[in-house]
Amino acid sequence: MPEGVDTHAAAVWARKVMVENSYRTALLIAFPAHLPRADSVCRRLGIETVVPAGLNNTVRHDTNVRRSLWRWKMREILVICWYGSRRLLAR
Repeated sequence: MPEGVDTHAAAVWARKVMVENSYRTALLIAFPAHLPRADSVCRRLGIETVVPAGLNNTVRHDTNVRRSLWRWKMREILVICWYGSRRLLAR
């Protein structure tokens, strides 16, 4: 996979590799704050995911940089809008 790709591009690449090798399930490894979005992107592309025990019970915001939950939610909304608009413009 090329470096510097976004979540959607990485998932598209992973789906291509999975189809070529007849894989059915992907082990999803991501930074805990990014896990819900990564899982959602993969599932929308038809990738069945498995999240390792412990990662799916993590805090949904990045406590390392001390962001508030409200700020994290606003960032996620903006990211979803950004990726959605990119897909609409690409059509």
